Amino acid sequence: MKEYTLAQKQEILQTWISSYTAKLLHWACAKCRDEEVAKDLVQDTFLVAFEKLAQFKGESEPITWLFGILNNKINDNFKKSARLGVESLNAELLSDEIFLESGQWHKEQTFTQWENEKHLLDNPSFLKVYQVCLDNLPVSWRDALLQKYIFGSKAKEICQVLQINDTNYWQIIHRAKLLMRNCLEKSWR
Repeated sequence: MKEYTLAQKQEILQTWISSYTAKLLHWACAKCRDEEVAKDLVQDTFLVAFEKLAQFKGESEPITWLFGILNNKINDNFKKSARLGVESLNAELLSDEIFLESGQWHKEQTFTQWENEKHLLDNPSFLKVYQVCLDNLPVSWRDALLQKYIFGSKAKEICQVLQINDTNYWQIIHRAKLLMRNCLEKSWR
């Protein structure tokens, strides 16, 4: 491992920050869909790079090494979101309408008010409410829904990306759908 002086490390890092921040931030925003979280992850990436600079062998471009660090940070963030997801939900979404006093989920019911709606996805005001409800979900829950229903990814692929097991995946999908439905019913109209 190569040893660097503090001044050398600072100079290298400053060059990397000015050269690669935009690319790293763009990638993190695309993965996280939250600019503030993305900025924190990029900052953490540069901190790790500074601390571990001696481990960079120069066998690849610095951006490749930085992307590796950033992807690990993104994966850690997804794991943390999945674990803490229930705690980070908006309190309004976790009302008594979803849970019984015993803590069990209410049995699902059919909501007939949606049966008469046609072309909701063509309605701009509905789409605004939908986006707010989607944004209120924990990041990993939102990503799981988008991957499954928008991008058509298979459960196995989603589990790999989020680094969760099958059981956790199906619980996330089920609970995310229930919370989305509850939010839309409260907010739409």
